[in-house]
Amino acid sequence: AFQKAIEHNAIDPVAWNGMGDVYSRSEYVDDAIAAYRKSIELAPVLPHPWNGLGEVYARSGRPNEAVVAFQKAIKLNKHFILPWLGLARLYTKQERYRDAGRAYQQALGLDPQNSEIWNELGCIHLKAARPEDAIEAFAKAIDLDRGFGWAYSNLALAHANTERVQESIPLYLKSLDLLRDPEQRNTTWNRLANAYRLVNDYDKAIHAYQMADSHT
Repeated sequence: AFQKAIEHNAIDPVAWNGMGDVYSRSEYVDDAIAAYRKSIELAPVLPHPWNGLGEVYARSGRPNEAVVAFQKAIKLNKHFILPWLGLARLYTKQERYRDAGRAYQQALGLDPQNSEIWNELGCIHLKAARPEDAIEAFAKAIDLDRGFGWAYSNLALAHANTERVQESIPLYLKSLDLLRDPEQRNTTWNRLANAYRLVNDYDKAIHAYQMADSHT
């Protein structure tokens, strides 16, 4: 469809950006970059192809170019949330947790009701050894989405990291009631097993480890 649009109008920047998105999702890196660059050439003030470039560069191990592209997209439209998220995830991968946290906060300024972003911010706080901040972020994610099973699991882990292990156990169990993703369930069973072990409930710990093993 995008090729047809370009055949009819070879200077359509939106169609070229769409081509870049398709190539990017298909892992055709060079073709994606070329399409995004063509879109930028035709419409230098369009932020979307800059964000697309950032995503491609981030996935293909070109972090410096990715940062430049995301920042260009933000400069063109400060209310465009995707490049803020792209920056946050790139900084997380680089273990630049302070910068990642700031980028997530910028994203939340644009979409404060997004439970997924609150959960990701909580994960950053955990990686940066700030469990109390993590608890606050995960609790906010749950307030916004009571069915968010992974946020319950992460909240439980944050409590366990502050030595409130007993408080973590019912949160893990609640998480398991809600989670459907096999990998997240497996991780949560392992976390629950560790919690039971720390409170010396070895029978339940063994059962939880067995449940985790049965889903690997």
